[in-house]
Amino acid sequence: MSEKSLVRSFFPEPVSEALGYYVYRLVDPRDGRTFYVGKGRGNRLFHHVAEATDLAERTTLKLETIRDIEISGQKVRYIIHRHGLTEAEALLVESALIDAYEELSNVQLGHGTHTNGLTTVDDIFALYDAGSVGIDVPAVLLNLNKQYDRALTPEQIYERTRGYWVMRPDRHATVKYAMAHAYGIIREVYRIESWEKSPVEDIEVSGLRRFDTVVSKSRFRWTFTGTVATDVRDKYVGKSISSSSQNPVRWMNC
Repeated sequence: MSEKSLVRSFFPEPVSEALGYYVYRLVDPRDGRTFYVGKGRGNRLFHHVAEATDLAERTTLKLETIRDIEISGQKVRYIIHRHGLTEAEALLVESALIDAYEELSNVQLGHGTHTNGLTTVDDIFALYDAGSVGIDVPAVLLNLNKQYDRALTPEQIYERTRGYWVMRPDRHATVKYAMAHAYGIIREVYRIESWEKSPVEDIEVSGLRRFDTVVSKSRFRWTFTGTVATDVRDKYVGKSISSSSQNPVRWMNC
């Protein structure tokens, strides 16, 4: 594919000024599928196609889709959803569109997705009506936050809850439960059966379990093996946590 095969477009300066911040979609003309949602101002809309040829060594789903469209003899379709926005308004519109379209090539989720974005009715009740719950059992609270999204399977939630963590469970011998929470809501509770300590260099990353990005002097991480705690699960899952602490690991009653 030659460099000239990719369309390079731009808005004249008066148009750029009039547009202000805007939110746009990139559409595959072969099937009408939206494959990218973004926000910007000026000529941001057109940068993706230029990037597909200028950075030939870079491989992402977005860039490969653009290249495939060009190879087919067609051109990316541009749709501007809203313009004349402030940057804050553009962030909100962009985030809503990212939630609305499946199979996007966006690497980053939209602004505020985890706190004000796509939300189930159950989560709304948990956040605003169910009230907080006090933890009265010996438990470790594990904050998933960015490791969590509502599309995770039970297996994925378990794997991301169980490890790997910078912690010292050997100092909390009476702990019985591990509680996964994200964005203020308890997502699952597990009865701990055993603990394992692993050197950082031995940890394997997979689609089920993401490696932590915690900066720590410790050369080790801990993980647990367990099962869903059916004896206490209904009491805690879906309830909000009274404390707003963002600590990744919190020990309660142990």
